[in-house]
Amino acid sequence: MQSLPPDSSPNMFIGKFEIDRIDGIILNAATMEPKRQLNKNGIELTLATNHLGPFLLTGLLLQKLLNQEHKSRIVVVNTNIVTSDRQESEDYYL
Repeated sequence: MQSLPPDSSPNMFIGKFEIDRIDGIILNAATMEPKRQLNKNGIELTLATNHLGPFLLTGLLLQKLLNQEHKSRIVVVNTNIVTSDRQESEDYYL
């Protein structure tokens, strides 16, 4: 099983492999930073990791999934990290 380093983008990941067949994708990225941080593209890190990255990865692989002869699955795993008290109430990253 391959895993992404924290600073990798889905584009870099997709470009590293030649895959004949995809049985499924498990989207399980999650982070909640105590302070607002931007990634190297200037996007807030929590938004980029938890939402935009999985969306982009799925989009990059979607045509391959749809063109395969066999069925595959996309599984989205969620977390209850947002219920923790680590987030500062004054800064909702807006």
